Amino acid sequence: IEDVLTKEEALQILKKEIPFRQQRIQHIMKVNYPAYTTSVGWLGYSDDTVRKLCKLALDEGFEFFKMKVGQNLEDDIRRAKIIRHEIKDKPLAMDANQRWSVNEAITYMNKLKSLKPYWIEEPTN
Repeated sequence: IEDVLTKEEALQILKKEIPFRQQRIQHIMKVNYPAYTTSVGWLGYSDDTVRKLCKLALDEGFEFFKMKVGQNLEDDIRRAKIIRHEIKDKPLAMDANQRWSVNEAITYMNKLKSLKPYWIEEPTN
């Protein structure tokens, strides 16, 4: 970031906002701050663990979810179906961590689209 903003400029921006800090905190506490959880979708979790983690995240109030994909398409589809079943129509993002070539990304994303991903992050390497 230093190529567009010096440390001094960044500090000045932050200091300028100090008087409004409490107002921002109150706003977040009142209307909430959207965040997603990846806890439900790490690779290697058993199906039962995925189900339990989905229920826990829903109980904790999460409205957005993200899962890791890219290691094995069949496993990704199976896990996505489980998550989708648990979270219903809530947003589900997928993160491939640049594991696919361009052609793989096109093929895999077409196979995953029926599960209504909100986005697919870093599909290509």
